[in-house]
Amino acid sequence: MSDQFEISTSYISFLEELVSYINSAQQQACRLVNQKLIDVYWYIGKRIIEKQNLEGWDN
Repeated sequence: MSDQFEISTSYISFLEELVSYINSAQQQACRLVNQKLIDVYWYIGKRIIEKQNLEGWDN
């Protein structure tokens, strides 16, 4: 007696669709996080420069 069974091609296609959707969502999330980090670092740098100029810290 064999424990093997055949998985239908429609089931495999369905799983591939789900995996593709998950991968796409992960890539989009990474891009959004990276963009937000760039925004944060830019803001920090801008504020440091403003404070240096205001307080004379660059002398």
